[in-house]
Amino acid sequence: MNLFLVAGEVSGDTRGAEVMEALMRQVDGIRFFGLGGPQMKGIAGEEFLDWSDRAGVIGIIDVLKNYGFFKQKLNETFTEIMSKKMETRVSLVLF
Repeated sequence: MNLFLVAGEVSGDTRGAEVMEALMRQVDGIRFFGLGGPQMKGIAGEEFLDWSDRAGVIGIIDVLKNYGFFKQKLNETFTEIMSKKMETRVSLVLF
């Protein structure tokens, strides 16, 4: 099973890593792809992007300042999802 996850900041990375570890205990051959932080990348490996330093912004001003970056990552993420056979997609959004 291939699973795509996205977490944008530290608490999302922590919860995402917990979800990944739990799934690994229950699903043989599970593979993870996506974007998160160092904990999630440590579990998933090279095909997982650690983007938490750049994605973990606070407030609307920071979001607007980084709009171009987020739009580019959104487009890249959709392209990646469509290029891989994904049985499931999970987005972890924690504020």
